[in-house]
Amino acid sequence: MKGISAIFFPFLVSIVFMQALSCKTDGKQPAGGSRFSGGTGAPVRVGIESDWEDVSAGFQHTCGIRKGGSLWCWGRNSEGQAGNGAFENVYAPAEIGEGVAWDGAGLGDYWTCGVAKDNSLWCWGSHVNGSAREDKKTANAVPERLALKSGNLSEIKFLDIAPGDGHVCGLAVGGKIYCWGAPRRLGRSGEEYGKEPAEIDASNVNAPKEFTDLSVGSGPPCGLTGDGRAFCWGRNDFGQTGTGTFSENVDIPTAVLIEDIAGSKIFSRIAAGTFHACAIMDDGAAYCWGKNGNGQLGCGDTSDRAKPVKVAAGGLKGSKEFIVVSAGFSHTCGITKDNLALCWGEVFTGKTCNGYKDPNCLAPITIKIEGAKGESGFRFVSAGTSHSCLIAVGGALYCWGNNEDGRLGTGL
Repeated sequence: MKGISAIFFPFLVSIVFMQALSCKTDGKQPAGGSRFSGGTGAPVRVGIESDWEDVSAGFQHTCGIRKGGSLWCWGRNSEGQAGNGAFENVYAPAEIGEGVAWDGAGLGDYWTCGVAKDNSLWCWGSHVNGSAREDKKTANAVPERLALKSGNLSEIKFLDIAPGDGHVCGLAVGGKIYCWGAPRRLGRSGEEYGKEPAEIDASNVNAPKEFTDLSVGSGPPCGLTGDGRAFCWGRNDFGQTGTGTFSENVDIPTAVLIEDIAGSKIFSRIAAGTFHACAIMDDGAAYCWGKNGNGQLGCGDTSDRAKPVKVAAGGLKGSKEFIVVSAGFSHTCGITKDNLALCWGEVFTGKTCNGYKDPNCLAPITIKIEGAKGESGFRFVSAGTSHSCLIAVGGALYCWGNNEDGRLGTGL
């Protein structure tokens, strides 16, 4: 993963539902647009800027990076996770960490970490050192540089950082992954609570052992090696490690099973959610595994899977090749090669799926912009716990879903 003007001119973005397997709509927009207080059923534009390069929708807050490397956060700020120096909610994007050129940011439940272009690591909110900071007296409300070391090694330089639920993992320069925090997510068998970074046990990873991609949800961390293999570890009660079992926990990185994948068996991107994970193969096909109670695997049913199952995008128009995928709590979103935005599961649009009053779409639906001049589709999406955000090809930012604590950034 890598303050805005108070004047807002939001463009409403309509959600166009297209039949895809068993997923359809009755076409009626419920009053209020969302089942959440203050939320929106249709995405709304965040501010008037058109230079957004990255966005991360988290549990109750959101952060994004604009052209030039400036970092902006908004939403819940009870633990200082929005990073503006206060402990009050932030209702519109506010710039933080000024003077630092940011390359990416990752959001935990009540804290945030970012990586600068010089590969330095910064964190703020609670849990910043892997230990729970349970009150405002011990939480830091602005970005704090962390010169983390592992054993006698020099300071670890990071390419990417991915906080989860009580744990953090980082992809270091050179391809090693370090984790700290909750013991079951450390990627090391038998470890206790880790306040200091520890390199994951890569004994199950055949050469080459260097990782090139990392994603951490509240459940399993997952990573990709340079030759396109996927490995996950951690909590596995819903099969979310993709290793073929529903065991309680997978202690060390273990290969995601690819035996049932008919096309390419080389992974190009991976995204870990709360209880499920998804990945894109190098032929553009998307696969998901883990919990599926809301249809978040996109395969046409609600059965959990311990191995990857293909996302059923065959009923949609346009390219079926994905270039981005993002796994949230009970929904998943992706971007196709022709810049279409798709979401499935509990998509928080305020509309219904499956022919009755069901907020869950068992297969992808299409999101289209209407009325926004100059837009030609989307290039990035981030699925949070109960809200999502999109970046248009032209750089505009749109968000929808639950707006409690101001996480949509609309100023309300």
